[in-house]
Amino acid sequence: MNRVFFKDVTEAEANGYRPCRNCMYKEYQEWKNRQKL
Repeated sequence: MNRVFFKDVTEAEANGYRPCRNCMYKEYQEWKNRQKL
């Protein structure tokens, strides 16, 4: 498994990452809804 660490969500998203659909489902759904805007 590859892991990358960031200081916060903003930094991770700025680098093209998103919340894990399996272990962070609520955060993933929020991210997915923001992508539709």
